[in-house]
Amino acid sequence: MVRYPMWVMLGIVSGLLWGCNNYLYGVGASAAGAGLVVGIGFPLACTAVNDMSAAIFLLAVNGLRGTFRAIHTVISRSGLFLCAAALLGGPIGQLSYCLGILWAGPTYALALSALYPVVGCLLARLLLHQQVTLRMGIGIVLAVAGGVITGAVPPDSAPLLLLPGMACALLAALCWGGE
Repeated sequence: MVRYPMWVMLGIVSGLLWGCNNYLYGVGASAAGAGLVVGIGFPLACTAVNDMSAAIFLLAVNGLRGTFRAIHTVISRSGLFLCAAALLGGPIGQLSYCLGILWAGPTYALALSALYPVVGCLLARLLLHQQVTLRMGIGIVLAVAGGVITGAVPPDSAPLLLLPGMACALLAALCWGGE
């Protein structure tokens, strides 16, 4: 029997939970109805639950590992950049992603927002002058190919707000890649 490292198993579980998150959000959003309040309020509520769950989990992990005392570094220049990135990737990115699911459907939103590693690599190359390795290049090509393949075949009945939903999903990829 092959034994995989714990991090590989956590990655698989993370991917499974992310897929469940998308499905449950799509079901919940369609059941909630339509309108401006639902269109903005529902994604914000889901984002708040998602981010608070992550914050509580990370506080618990850091407390158990004994690294909780380093929290004072948040009140510094680099800590402010960290908080700005968290806002970009958290509420803004997640709200855009939720609106993408709501307006374009989970298939398009997932395919387009999955391009965030590509955006992250390109921003790291442009802003941080980080070299793109062969492994990163292959990942970029595969991510773009997956997005193109998934989104190449239009559905039988396109959602009414398909293009704004796709734009929101791309904004989510930009936010998460910038984070």
